[in-house]
Amino acid sequence: CDRSLVEQAFATGACRALCATSTLAVGVNLPARLVVIKGTTAWRGGGKGYSDLDRGDLLQMVGRAGRPGFDTCGTAVIMTDNGSIKKFQNLSDGLEVIESQLMGKLVETLNTEVSQGVITSAMQAITWVKSTFFFVRVR
Repeated sequence: CDRSLVEQAFATGACRALCATSTLAVGVNLPARLVVIKGTTAWRGGGKGYSDLDRGDLLQMVGRAGRPGFDTCGTAVIMTDNGSIKKFQNLSDGLEVIESQLMGKLVETLNTEVSQGVITSAMQAITWVKSTFFFVRVR
């Protein structure tokens, strides 16, 4: 699968940069030194137009930067409009308490990762869970 090849190339350093849509970025389980979020809104269709990215999805993407156990530091850059700067500044400055929401959707999320071929064994499932913010918070 192309996705597996790209993830493996990135994880081993053969590919040094990876660009992804917000949808793909949430499903990619790869730590990175630098994460750049190019815009904080997404097109939701003609009836809805643009709306803010889900805060949980945004935190998941930002959380890829400097993952404990994978790297000693990380940087996340959030590019947004002037009207949203304060909201994301508070988020990045840690002025808002952040808790993982994974527990409520753990089974569904793991099933998705299995169906997409990201997780192919029980050992990979354990490794995947250990790489999440949820694991850091409950440990």
